[in-house]
Amino acid sequence: MRGNIFFVVLVVTVILMSSCVEKYFLDKQELIVSRIVVDALITNQTDTQLIVLSKAASPESPALIALKNCFVKVIESNGVEFSFNESDDKPGNYVGVIDKKYLSVGSKLKLFFITPEGDEYESDYEEFLPCPPVDSVYYEIEKEVTTDPDITNDGVRFYLDLVSSDDYGKYYFWQLIETWEYHSVWPVIMWYDGILHEVPSDYSLYYCYRTTLVNQLFILNTSLLEQNLYKKFPLHFVNNKTQRLLYKYSILVKQYAISEKAYIFWKNIKANSFESGGLFDSQPSIVEGNMHSISNEEEIVLGNFNVATITEKRIIVENIQGLSFDIPGCDTYVLTEPLAWTSPLDWPIYFAYSLNPDGTLVFGAINTDCIDCTLRGGTTEKPDYW
Repeated sequence: MRGNIFFVVLVVTVILMSSCVEKYFLDKQELIVSRIVVDALITNQTDTQLIVLSKAASPESPALIALKNCFVKVIESNGVEFSFNESDDKPGNYVGVIDKKYLSVGSKLKLFFITPEGDEYESDYEEFLPCPPVDSVYYEIEKEVTTDPDITNDGVRFYLDLVSSDDYGKYYFWQLIETWEYHSVWPVIMWYDGILHEVPSDYSLYYCYRTTLVNQLFILNTSLLEQNLYKKFPLHFVNNKTQRLLYKYSILVKQYAISEKAYIFWKNIKANSFESGGLFDSQPSIVEGNMHSISNEEEIVLGNFNVATITEKRIIVENIQGLSFDIPGCDTYVLTEPLAWTSPLDWPIYFAYSLNPDGTLVFGAINTDCIDCTLRGGTTEKPDYW
């Protein structure tokens, strides 16, 4: 899975345009209509790179519209150029290959593109900085306060330790990719799809694995600290209301060394959108990155072009001692009509036994997502590292 942390720009832009609690009218300096949005991260992990260009629509009709048919290239500080071509099946996605010798510490790159209308845009040069190895990643059982201060959720908070030296950068960004195993409530024993089928317990749809990007911003500045290290930096919290921690859970931590300008950009994004107070504590504002319009100096371009070296570490968590789970189950129900009268739109209809509070078994129909784990976003294919 190739994660791109700069997808957050697109998410945040849509949120800011569409999610204000109170009606908010942007003044002329902040009007977002048809504004260019740049989503670009060049890393040292692969020579194939992706740049996504789009336009932000009006706050009244929030959307991100693919910016198609652009001329796109990345330029190295000594003048070497790398062309990016638009994907045939993903408009606005531009793919290019950069020789790995230009993806090393000290190399500097900038983005340049021209729209079909002839408008030109470019970024500042961004430099690859050295990134230390990811040190320790661990968790502690904690309680999380909800929107109701009298209600808390049990779960675990993940942490990491940054152990670095002055030979490395002072500004960091972390991307988290989580994977967990979850199970259906029952195996398949009986179903109806115009014909009633009965089989021995079939577990082919019982075990699933789901991988997602943790949609939070994690940034750190150590420039004001006595040493280039930080102990117990808080990451995300996972509660006990789902199966995410019940069986087996993995987190892949990607550590990015970024520039001071990139840090300031993401700090402003975080302040506007993801602080603990919530998205709605302050009115949204435009966060400018390092992109500029050559054709129109007054135009504000959203997003940021960044380069980064990456180090990563994966941990796997299972059998968490001291954590209980509060996960809703699935109950059987009685069909309101004979099977022969059911609609093919409702097929397949699965059946299973459930347990009454008094211990007696009840046979009945069940919701499909209680027996087919793939309907809850995962796959039955076990990850290689599991």
